[in-house]
Amino acid sequence: MLEIAGLEVEFRTQRGVVRAVDGVDLALEVGSTTGLVGESGSGKSVTALAIMGLLPEPAARVIGGSIRLDGVELVGMPEAQLRRRRGSEVAMVFQDPMTSLNPVMPIGAQIVETLRAHLRHDRRAARRRAVELLDFVGIPGPSERLASYPHQLSGGMRQRVMIAIAIACEPKLLIADEPTTALDVTIQAQILELLRRTVDERGMTLLLITHDLGVVAGVCDRTNVMYAGKVVERAPTAALFRAPSHHYTRGLLQSIPRLDGPRKTILASIEGLPPRPSDGLRGCPFAPRCPARLDDRCWDEMPPLERLPGATAAHLVACWNPAPVPDERASA
Repeated sequence: MLEIAGLEVEFRTQRGVVRAVDGVDLALEVGSTTGLVGESGSGKSVTALAIMGLLPEPAARVIGGSIRLDGVELVGMPEAQLRRRRGSEVAMVFQDPMTSLNPVMPIGAQIVETLRAHLRHDRRAARRRAVELLDFVGIPGPSERLASYPHQLSGGMRQRVMIAIAIACEPKLLIADEPTTALDVTIQAQILELLRRTVDERGMTLLLITHDLGVVAGVCDRTNVMYAGKVVERAPTAALFRAPSHHYTRGLLQSIPRLDGPRKTILASIEGLPPRPSDGLRGCPFAPRCPARLDDRCWDEMPPLERLPGATAAHLVACWNPAPVPDERASA
């Protein structure tokens, strides 16, 4: 469905050129749900914007690599062709619906506009379809809600409207960028269940971007962990939680509160701060914070993303001194 190879994205800033995404490889199978995890500034959202062709040019640009959707190269595609593919073949649920929805248009008009632009529905058919979509995403009284403006809806309802717009044209690939940000826990669970049901019932492929490992644990088949613009670990989600190998992934998992642990368990923290993209590190970007770094190699050489000894072929890690894992083939 989606194949990204060696993607590199740079930004021109007052401090010079900054590489926000540095050699990312990513592959999504048809019908799969894939997680892209990392802390703020790791390059997750920039990767998604590159897929959509929505990088803020001329400040940002793809300088290398390939993005292929169903075998069709998106990098370098003319804007008119990209615009036809957005919504109809690939769609995105943005992080903040309040700034993504048009504040001066009723939500019904925004859905109708999408349907008429891509599917050439007449106004009456588009309105009927808009009601069906609002009903599908769980908006009560969908016919009456067509006339509502974004500010008249709660945060959870606005996010549901964003999902309705994204799936209106039945895209093959749905990208959800932090879809539960700023929502309370109950609404988060409802939105994630809606995304899961949407993918299952409509046969879509989902790329879920989040900083919350708890979210990917309940939704994603496979998980990619990003740090400083690079994918540092990739594995089936169950294997990643059972035996994380990169020390950054282990630090993320150890910082999650657990209900089954001792009551006085102190949460672990990762010392230090992520490197700035302008720092220009030669070796592993996690080396300054890593408790298991090797004095010379980790500082000087970036490790490749490769199969872990004793792990299945699907478990890859970019680390010169990874944590040992149980032999997954033997346990299988």
